[in-house]
Amino acid sequence: MMPSPRKEKELRTLQKDRPGGADEQARLEELKARIERFKATRGSRRKGEAGAARDAGAALNTAVRLLAELAAGIAFGLFIGYWLDRWAGTRPLFIVLFLLIGLAAAVRNIMRGEMKTRGSEKDAETERAPLHSHGGRKGETCGNPPNDV
Repeated sequence: MMPSPRKEKELRTLQKDRPGGADEQARLEELKARIERFKATRGSRRKGEAGAARDAGAALNTAVRLLAELAAGIAFGLFIGYWLDRWAGTRPLFIVLFLLIGLAAAVRNIMRGEMKTRGSEKDAETERAPLHSHGGRKGETCGNPPNDV
């Protein structure tokens, strides 16, 4: 017995609306693809924000370290100068002298710390540089000109 056209239409509608139907599967696949695209764009945006925050944190760390070096050098120079002036009875002489020595020591420590930082960055670049024909890294001197000219 063949169903009437009206019944047939109702059956098709029910099959469409029933979970697991062909249309439902296609909609689910499309939804999954949209979710994955959203996650990918959100993740890349977050990585960019994290990189910017990491750079800002590194800059703040450097600024605080430089300030601490400067303050410690000046404070130590003032402390030693004050006690030497008190011991010798020459009020401003040793304070001024050791203040300048403390300032020079602080500047020297800052410069040395920055050179270490820049040196480690340069070493990292050298390690990533391509090898020359002699087996050394770019920037190393061996007397032979590089082949990648």
